[in-house]
Amino acid sequence: MVPDLLDTAAPRTGQLVDLTTSLRDAQVTSHSDVQLSSGSSDSTTRPLGVESPTHVTYQRATVFLTPEQRGWLKQTAKGMPVDGLSASDVVRLALNELRRHMGEGSIDLVSALTKQAHQEAVIMTGRRNRGLPPSS
Repeated sequence: MVPDLLDTAAPRTGQLVDLTTSLRDAQVTSHSDVQLSSGSSDSTTRPLGVESPTHVTYQRATVFLTPEQRGWLKQTAKGMPVDGLSASDVVRLALNELRRHMGEGSIDLVSALTKQAHQEAVIMTGRRNRGLPPSS
C-alpha cells in the first residue's frame, strides 16, 4: 500500500506537495499496461496498437498547489470508487488533457497562465513574491 503523501504536514505558506509514491523508482501499472508472457516473445500479449515498450518508470515531480487545489486533489483521489488510482493518476490525466487542448489549439496556454497568475497573486503571497508575468 502506498502512503498518502498529501497528508504530510507542510507549512501554511508555500505548501510543497509530492505527487509521487514514497518508494523511489516505484513503478505503478494498470492491468492494461502489463505485458503477459508464457516464456517466449511470440506469446506476449499487449493492448492493441501498443508496441513493445522499453523499460519506463514514472519520474518524481514536485509542484506547488493552492490549498484549494491540494484539498480537491486529495479528496478526489481518496474518493475513487476503485483501488489502484491515486493523486498522481489525476495529475497525469489533467496534464494529458491540457496537452490535448493545446494540440487542438483550443487553449492559449500563455494567456491562461498569465491570467491565473494574476488572480492567484491577490490571495497567494508566494505568487507575488516570486514575480508575475506582464498583464496581457
